[in-house]
Formats: sequence, structure tokens, C-alpha cells
Amino acid sequence: MLLDSPSFPSVIVATKGTMARMPTVHPTTFVAFKLWMANQTDREAHKRRRDVLQADAVQVLRDKYLPQF
Repeated sequence: MLLDSPSFPSVIVATKGTMARMPTVHPTTFVAFKLWMANQTDREAHKRRRDVLQADAVQVLRDKYLPQF
């Protein structure tokens, strides 16, 4: 899932203020992967809760700031 997803260009800022473009996982793929992880019954409960929270947070950010994706 993660390896087959389209890349997503992201700008990162170093502590000294320099910037660079870094390809990362597409937000939609990240949400799908985290929800898949949260549904794995053999995964620890606290990790499953964290996966859902992370998926929800990225979904809100994507919907609000990146509606084109």
C-alpha cells in the first residue's frame, strides 16, 4: 500500500530556517494505512487508538487545507 502510493511533495524547514522539498506518503494513503492498522486485532490497543487519532487528524487537515487531494 505505502510503496505503491503516489508521492506527495512536502516542504520541510530546518531548525536554521533552510527549506527543502521532500517527497512523502500521500495524505489519503496515510489515512487508509492508519485505519487498516487500527483494524488489526493482533495490534496493541493503545497503538490502535493512536492509529485512529492520527488518521482522523490527517483527514481533517487534508479536508481543510488540501481539498484538491
